[in-house]
This record gives sequence, C-alpha cells and structure tokens, in this order.
Amino acid sequence: MNKIKIRQWMLEAGVTQVQIAKEAKISKTMVNLVLCGKRRHNLIPVLLRGHGCPKEYLETGPSEKGD
Repeated sequence: MNKIKIRQWMLEAGVTQVQIAKEAKISKTMVNLVLCGKRRHNLIPVLLRGHGCPKEYLETGPSEKGD
C-alpha cells in the first residue's frame, strides 16, 4: 500500500479512518496500523476501493508482503 497516496486521496475524497473503521467494525487504531503497513486486514482495501480509491494505491509491493 502506498500510505502517502492513500492518505492524500482520503483527505481529498472526504473519507476518514473513523468511517472505514465503522464500516469494517474495527478500531480506528487498527485502520491506522493497516495504512501504516504495521498490520494487515483484507477488508480495508476492499472498503477503500468501494469509496473510489485508485487500485494502484492499494497494491502491495514485493517488500510489503510480510513473507
């Protein structure tokens, strides 16, 4: 995930971490950790895409897979 581009997109689109947290039924802290790359949650990218976040912002690069 490209956290900088996602956060910029969220700001421009008016999508908040609280909103995503409520939709995913998780804490805002967990959303923040996912966006920072410290945790993984499969629903977060799905919700962001549903709000119109560009797919390329959400793609996981080779160094981000956590293998």
